[in-house]
Amino acid sequence: MNRFVVVGWAVGLGLLGASFSVPVQAKEGLLTIRVCNRSADDALVALSYVPPGENRFLNEGWFRVEPGECKNLAKTDNANFYAYADVDGTDRYWGGSHDLCVEYPGPYEFYSTGSDYCEADQDVKGFVPMTAKEPGTYTWNLDP
Repeated sequence: MNRFVVVGWAVGLGLLGASFSVPVQAKEGLLTIRVCNRSADDALVALSYVPPGENRFLNEGWFRVEPGECKNLAKTDNANFYAYADVDGTDRYWGGSHDLCVEYPGPYEFYSTGSDYCEADQDVKGFVPMTAKEPGTYTWNLDP
């Protein structure tokens, strides 16, 4: 099985002052970001990842993942990416410590600018930082 081959990394400034890793050179193999919703509610998922062959983080949402469903949402050649999910119309969410901007109601798509603030039509959410160890499929399970 191919392993990610990291040739070099640069650290960039993410939205709201958080840092993230950007590949200086591509790694071997692609990573599929997959989300499995193991809860009883529809989940809306937002991602921040580097599309294959690019060097900037793309932020996009909202991907609807129904209860019991697994969906492949994106492909990347960067081992580092970020995800957030919530249940529409409630305070329930799956999040983390990496602050990024999102847009409601969506769908939305924009590249990270390195700015430390969100636009007027955006909100801040805490994303989960994730790192894949090898190419293939990385699955994020939304547990009840």
